[in-house]
Amino acid sequence: MDGIKNQRKKNVQAILSALSNSDIMSTDDVLDMIEMKEKERILSQHPFEIWQASDGRYKSYLPDETKKNNRRMIAKKSREDLEKLIVDDYKRRNQKQPSEKMTLRKLYPEWFDFKALHASASTYMHRIDNDWNRFYEKDEIIDVPLETLDKLTLETWALRKIRDGKLSKKQYYNATIIIRQAFFYALEKGYICDNPFERVRINPKLFKKIPKKNDDTQVYLEEEQKQLVQEALKDYHEKPESTASLAIALYFQIGLRVGELVALRECDIKGNYISIERMEVRKEERRADGKWVKTGYEVVDHTKTDAGQRSLYLTTEAKKYLKMILDANKENGYGEEDYLLVDKNGRIHERAIDTRIRKYCSKIGIMAKSSHKIRKTYISTLIDSGLNINKVRAFAGHESEMTTYNSYCYSRLSDKQTEDLLEKTLCS
Repeated sequence: MDGIKNQRKKNVQAILSALSNSDIMSTDDVLDMIEMKEKERILSQHPFEIWQASDGRYKSYLPDETKKNNRRMIAKKSREDLEKLIVDDYKRRNQKQPSEKMTLRKLYPEWFDFKALHASASTYMHRIDNDWNRFYEKDEIIDVPLETLDKLTLETWALRKIRDGKLSKKQYYNATIIIRQAFFYALEKGYICDNPFERVRINPKLFKKIPKKNDDTQVYLEEEQKQLVQEALKDYHEKPESTASLAIALYFQIGLRVGELVALRECDIKGNYISIERMEVRKEERRADGKWVKTGYEVVDHTKTDAGQRSLYLTTEAKKYLKMILDANKENGYGEEDYLLVDKNGRIHERAIDTRIRKYCSKIGIMAKSSHKIRKTYISTLIDSGLNINKVRAFAGHESEMTTYNSYCYSRLSDKQTEDLLEKTLCS
């Protein structure tokens, strides 16, 4: 490993420099000592026995994939000569040629496979691969040997990515997951002896500032919520063979992630609470040509984070909608694996919920908003109620109150309602 060898050389040079001014040992003595230690280390890792044969010669084996049992016998007149042969063979097999130096381009497939072992969703790995294609594939840095990349070079690269891509702090963090984690991986594998990216520091002022989005684009205003629920209930009564419409009414009462919503089962209902234990994920696979294809959906026995495993209180409205769903399933003869949200084709997927919400928005003449905006509406409603923020965080399934406040706190009042509230508050 060239990087490790270079570091060893530096260490040796430091030792030699310190001892050259000493009367205790000569430079030759130090070099002999280092060579002896290295020889002892290599021989201690030699997997085969060394023995003296009846003809007086010393024998052992060396690894050789071309031979039977992947080894070949060696013999020398003296043990010293045999040990030298073993050490020389070890060094030869572990000596990297300049063309074999590890680069980010060579490392990426290896690191990607390792990363995938720790990922719970294939969609996450798809995003990683998209980031590779966007930020790295055509960048000359991926062909530079890792051991030659220093802190200054990496910091310059990062600053250019931020400037050219006008990246926000979050975008930068996502874009650099690959290079940050790949360097840690390379260090653990011994491809490099130092991780300079650990020392890269970016001035926060250089990131693009992302203004918080307007409230009315992120949540359903109070009147919009009423209209949407009314439209969902109307649709259900006209088409009772599907409970997807009832799911939308229920959604405003429990505010789950939509993947958690469609993975609910009857056994999760426990009195006045419902247990959130699983979620739906979209399955994707990367083909041999590098392209990703969707292969369907599956339910996994975990939520997005550890904080996602939680129990939610069921309001009177929530229990009413749940009863309607259960009665409808019974009447329609649906009962696939105890799931709540089903139709004649089986369990309803999150995509179907989102599509239906947008259809209702169009029908009642309001801005089309995703299913996730219902979740934001639920959390904002809890915050407006004055409920302790730690309780709100827990019901939301967040690990941090900052996530709850920063990304899920929006006003559900119209401009007129806000103005009336200000008049009442400030002029009383």
